[in-house]
Amino acid sequence: MSLHIDEPWITGKVHCQNGYVYIDKGFWNTEKQQSDYKREYIGKYDGQTFTPNKTFHRLKAEY
Repeated sequence: MSLHIDEPWITGKVHCQNGYVYIDKGFWNTEKQQSDYKREYIGKYDGQTFTPNKTFHRLKAEY
């Protein structure tokens, strides 16, 4: 499930899976010679409200 969080610093895709919210960050893996991605957990979503965690606040402060 895709989730829209209205923050200008979020450049990757935000996904919600089993109540957990992730940002997907794609990159090119030179060792494997193919694209790859990493997920960063940023909070929980219970269907109505998004509850951010420390990572979300750290990323927001870095922006």
